[in-house]
Amino acid sequence: RHCRHSRSSDYSVRALADDVTLDADERSLPMTSLASLGELADTAPDLKVAMDDDADVDTQLRLQLAAIKRIMNPTAHDISRGVIENPQGVYMRDLNRDYSVLFERQDLICPAFGGGEGGGGDQEGTLIFFDVRDLVIMEVDLVGETFVAEFCIRLARYGDSDAENPGEFSSSPDQIQEWCIKDFGVELDWSLHQSITDFEVLNARIGGAGIKSQIDMQFRGRFKETMELQMFPFDCQAFHIIFEARMLKPGHHIVSFGNAGANAQQILPSYTFYKPCIFIHSRKPRYRVVTVTSVAMRQYSYYVINFYAQLGLLTSGFLLVLTIDHEETADRLGFLVTLVLAAAALQITMNSILPELPYSTMLNEYVFFAFGLQMVAMACAGLAATLGSAFDRVSMLSLGGIWAIYNVHHFWRAYRVISLVKDRLGEKLPSLSVGEKQGGIAAEMKDHDGFDYERHADIAALGKLMKGD
Repeated sequence: RHCRHSRSSDYSVRALADDVTLDADERSLPMTSLASLGELADTAPDLKVAMDDDADVDTQLRLQLAAIKRIMNPTAHDISRGVIENPQGVYMRDLNRDYSVLFERQDLICPAFGGGEGGGGDQEGTLIFFDVRDLVIMEVDLVGETFVAEFCIRLARYGDSDAENPGEFSSSPDQIQEWCIKDFGVELDWSLHQSITDFEVLNARIGGAGIKSQIDMQFRGRFKETMELQMFPFDCQAFHIIFEARMLKPGHHIVSFGNAGANAQQILPSYTFYKPCIFIHSRKPRYRVVTVTSVAMRQYSYYVINFYAQLGLLTSGFLLVLTIDHEETADRLGFLVTLVLAAAALQITMNSILPELPYSTMLNEYVFFAFGLQMVAMACAGLAATLGSAFDRVSMLSLGGIWAIYNVHHFWRAYRVISLVKDRLGEKLPSLSVGEKQGGIAAEMKDHDGFDYERHADIAALGKLMKGD
């Protein structure tokens, strides 16, 4: 049975979690007795109840409530006052739990721990729920090592007022910052931890229903990122959005919910994006560094077709020198030089799409090995006129075997990287082209006066056809 919230009852998260085991790794937790919950539910006081009918959800609720109790204890308040300078360990782990299940159960979050009227109040025990939503990477610049992202930040809290707030909209950065400070006691700072250019506030909405209040802020910016390209084009990139949230009052605690995965999408055809994540780090007692990480695997098929396949075939062509008489040295060298020049043209094209790197990528290694093999083949072709046809055949076929073994080893490395990424990163984000989601909604609408839904359905079907669906 669900425990129902009664605003007349005097209880707190601490009382609610008194019987909850504090070991976060413990999976077998005792059921909470109604006798310890006071008037939380109109049920017999001796009945053992579950917080949720679903056993998995019930376990999550108990673990999250135990973590909230640890966050709300006096030691944690000492952290926000500055008594404890560098909080680590259990406190850090509790801040970074996903409290999305608990957040939906406002009956389990006492209004006394929501901060009361105005989240910037002095009352200790104020929980500020934090999440990043609607994350989309719009553009990636490999040469400039930057990316453009659009995302929404949501702050939410529970208070003790039932007043309805119909909602206010604004695109003014000053107004939005004022809302964050006044209603949530939080100030966002984008200037300390990452090089950011072209940053803009798109819009924001603040509102609430019942005892819950929240603000949604939409941002877009170009962020600096160090691209790790050793495995290019089979590389996996992590895109970081880093900023700071400052708690202006003691006793405030920012906890995450949703873990940045809500409504995240991918629109770039050159990458496969996976579910993002969020991490909150306590830099100082009231300073929280928030890092949002979106991970993507490059779509390597373009490079396999346009670089690997062409270079591989060109390099394999050195075996055709065996069709030219071993004494025709000039003709043989001319043929091999032509192959080298063609491979060099591909190398120049490849370098134009990569930044200046102090290391070699997998594609560079492949190109260098191909050049080296062709140089050795040219040397063997020159010696064949002196050492005879037997040397010519053995040397060229041996080089062909070395080339085949290198290709097997090179692409086996790539396969292992791709398999590891897919196994570790798990869920992919839905892939949508610009306007596809809205077009699909329009296509599903029924016929109304003045609305040609069949036209939208035809356009949606055409889009699927062009994608090969």
